[in-house]
Amino acid sequence: MMIKRFNVVSVTAATLLCLLSMSSAQSNTLINARYVDNNDGTITDTVTSLTWQRCSLGQTWLASACNGKAARYRGEQAIELVKAGWRLPSIAELDTLVQCQGERQPDKRTEDEYINRTNAQCLGEPEQPTINTEAFPATAKDWYWSATSHEESTGSAWRVSFEDGSVYYDNKVYGLGRVRLVRSSE
Repeated sequence: MMIKRFNVVSVTAATLLCLLSMSSAQSNTLINARYVDNNDGTITDTVTSLTWQRCSLGQTWLASACNGKAARYRGEQAIELVKAGWRLPSIAELDTLVQCQGERQPDKRTEDEYINRTNAQCLGEPEQPTINTEAFPATAKDWYWSATSHEESTGSAWRVSFEDGSVYYDNKVYGLGRVRLVRSSE
């Protein structure tokens, strides 16, 4: 009788442990065959191997959505807002997030050098914002800062517009933009 109780208790405990581990382990979903949802408010880009925060700074990831409003920061503030383990993306990294529904005007840069406005904007009437909104919900149709300073003016930094996909620079002291943080995948 004691052995039967022990077996029943053991089987019940093992079953409960399996069910608990299955319910707590969420599968990582692939979004648009490019982004892996890490189920923690971040996604990993399978093309660049970068991990991005799904929400802009000022928003909070809750119940599979970005809640609140993305805040606007001056370029110099954006640099100071970087959290442990996270950083501002380079302009080349940030530019990989632009998603045009049609064609994108060729940019004028060569070998990762940016000159004035690159004109690499989405052509026609782009669907806005020009970013994958399933991967990055509630993204503002606005400029986002990069960590890349302008070659001729270190007081300016490059930004990407998710309104039309264009790339341009602005003054770090006076210019306003939003922030999306990134880190290298582990």
